[in-house]
Amino acid sequence: MAAVSIGRRRTLYPQEGNKLIEAHLLDFNEDLYGRKLSVVLTVKLRDQQTFARVHALTEQLRHDVTATRNWAKHHFPRLVPPGPHQRESGTRTWPEQPPRRAAAAQ
Repeated sequence: MAAVSIGRRRTLYPQEGNKLIEAHLLDFNEDLYGRKLSVVLTVKLRDQQTFARVHALTEQLRHDVTATRNWAKHHFPRLVPPGPHQRESGTRTWPEQPPRRAAAAQ
């Protein structure tokens, strides 16, 4: 399960850049760099927006993650781990796994 963004990073880079697909995998904490993944889109939450501040963007992303979980709970309850979820800065993984850090690729 993932919250997916398709578009350009206009909040961070105002110039027109390459169109990207970014998938934020929920409750997953493993290194996938260099691996091929398939993404299946099932529902559109909202159009892409440009935010005046990065803080506003991160708040919206938190709302998007919550909306994604709520949609999945209703349509695919077996994909949503039980129990409360922490904010994405301290994401719980399911099944419980020790945290792993991956270097960000640009």
